[in-house]
Amino acid sequence: MIDEPSGDDTAEPDVNISSSAAAPALSIFQGNGTSEEGREYLRRQSNLSDKQSRFLDLQMESLHEQRQLHISHLKWRRFNDQMSGALQIMLVIVGALVLAGLGAWLWSAAHDNGLAIEAFSVPPDLAARGLTGQTVASRLLDDLSAMQAETDSVRPPSSYSNNWGDDIKVQIPETGVSVGELNRYLRAWLGNETRITGEVYTSPAGLAVTARAGSDAAPTFEGPEHELDRLLQKAAEQIYARTQPYRYAMYLEEHGKMDDAIAILAKLAASASRSERAWAYIGWSIALSDQGRIVESAERARDAIRADPAKYSGWGNLLDADLFLDHPEEALATARTSLVILHDREDADMTPDAAALSGSITEANVDEFVGDFRAAAREDEAGTRLPDFRHQGEYLAATEAQDWALDHDGAAAREVLGRVPRFDDPYDIANLRTNIALMNVGLEDWAKALAANETAVATWRGLTGAANGGARVFVVRIPTAYLALTKAMTGDLVGARATIAGTPADCYTCIRMRGKIDALAKNWGAAGWWFAVAIRQAPSLPFAYSDWGQMLLGKGDLEGAIGKFRQANAKGPHFADPLELWGEALMAQRRSDLALSKFAEADKFAPNWGRLHLKWGDALLYIGREREARTQYAAAAKLDLSESDRANLARRLRVGHD
Repeated sequence: MIDEPSGDDTAEPDVNISSSAAAPALSIFQGNGTSEEGREYLRRQSNLSDKQSRFLDLQMESLHEQRQLHISHLKWRRFNDQMSGALQIMLVIVGALVLAGLGAWLWSAAHDNGLAIEAFSVPPDLAARGLTGQTVASRLLDDLSAMQAETDSVRPPSSYSNNWGDDIKVQIPETGVSVGELNRYLRAWLGNETRITGEVYTSPAGLAVTARAGSDAAPTFEGPEHELDRLLQKAAEQIYARTQPYRYAMYLEEHGKMDDAIAILAKLAASASRSERAWAYIGWSIALSDQGRIVESAERARDAIRADPAKYSGWGNLLDADLFLDHPEEALATARTSLVILHDREDADMTPDAAALSGSITEANVDEFVGDFRAAAREDEAGTRLPDFRHQGEYLAATEAQDWALDHDGAAAREVLGRVPRFDDPYDIANLRTNIALMNVGLEDWAKALAANETAVATWRGLTGAANGGARVFVVRIPTAYLALTKAMTGDLVGARATIAGTPADCYTCIRMRGKIDALAKNWGAAGWWFAVAIRQAPSLPFAYSDWGQMLLGKGDLEGAIGKFRQANAKGPHFADPLELWGEALMAQRRSDLALSKFAEADKFAPNWGRLHLKWGDALLYIGREREARTQYAAAAKLDLSESDRANLARRLRVGHD
């Protein structure tokens, strides 16, 4: 222990070492100096300490190196683990891809609806001359592909229960077990592939050709060797008829064989599934329409709607029939229903091009029914920019010209008519001539309208014949009605009455023209009676109301006329004619100030109507706004006017100048 210090702070401490082990060391340091043994001891201790220090350093260095090696080893193990994991993941992915590919292969095989033509069996002498079995199969493929390309239908390929579409191929035989052979076996086992087999052999007639689909029996076609192409064409038609009956019917229609097409479609309609039955009636309706048998076409369209009311094409065919028969009330309802179906259905029953074009045409029809001819013309123009289908897009230009004319825009009508393509089909030519006739009626060019309507009627009648049954009565209803009107407008009331007398009682335009002819003859009671009949037939349309109002205006019944114009405006708010006539009636009541608003409203929908600007100028002149009146007269002078209106305008300008 260490004793407490004494009062003398400089005294050496009294060290008491009790441990016996420390005695040798203490003896070395006794006295005031340090002995040699002590120094030696210290040196040894110092050396020992150095060695221990170096040893510790070496140990630390070794431990550090071991630590680095251990860390490196751990990193390597982690890398190995990661690579092993990645390899396992890759194996899983590869396995999944293999399974997916196998699944896709099996799915493709199970859903294969294509057509495979196997090499035909041919005589050795033909094969030696280059007419091998594969060559015959290739020629048959060419014939089937050509028929497929010539089949024009709105029906989308996906709607066929047995649709091989463009998947037509020649099956080249392979030897041994290969991927190709395995694929073939899978498609034959799981899929619905149509396989064509056949043979060519010699016969007393020269050559005989047989081609069969699957195991079905097939007819044999015989003829001289140089007619092999004809024999193969007949074999191709037989295959097409058996495997694609609806398409074959459409192919026959395209080639003018209507009766044969109808026979196939009638058979399909009697035995097929609900969807196929609807399509059979749709095709049947088209074939009847092409023959001019419009009433029967309408009945088959209704059969299609009953079979499947969600199919647009049935409604579209019925709309076409209603338009031909001039049943506008029914046509308007049909058009609106068909548009709902066309716009709401995700799984449209038409090809995309046909659906887009049909939508544009039907929208224009609805606009025409309510007198919005400006909107109809714009719909027509939009349709001309869509992909064409059966020349309907091209033909829309003619309809657009007609609609611009009915909107009293002669410049636009003539510009569009100049872009109408040249038609070769007689049916398209007849339609075009009808459009031109109605265009001249809309522009009130009565001399040209008379000649154009005579041409249109003659063209339609030239299309009808014994094979078309009673088509003549139906397809010329509207042209005949306007022919009667143009005769009356050019002073031939006797001829007008004789012409209109032959039209049927259920023809809306015919009834209206009867009323207009009687109005021109000032047979007011008869005219009113006919207009009332027309309104009962088509209460939703504005035209008969407007006609009746115009008749009452001519009679001098101004209040009655305004009442009819008001009704017409309610039925067709964008129909300019009753608004302009309403303005004229107000002027006759000496209310030109009120007439201005009617003329301004009509101008929104028919801004290029010459008579509208002429009467607008008159109203302004009567209330003393001469400068504004001259502006309206100047506008009228640049636009189409009837002969009488142009003479009236000349008098206004001459009086104003004087």
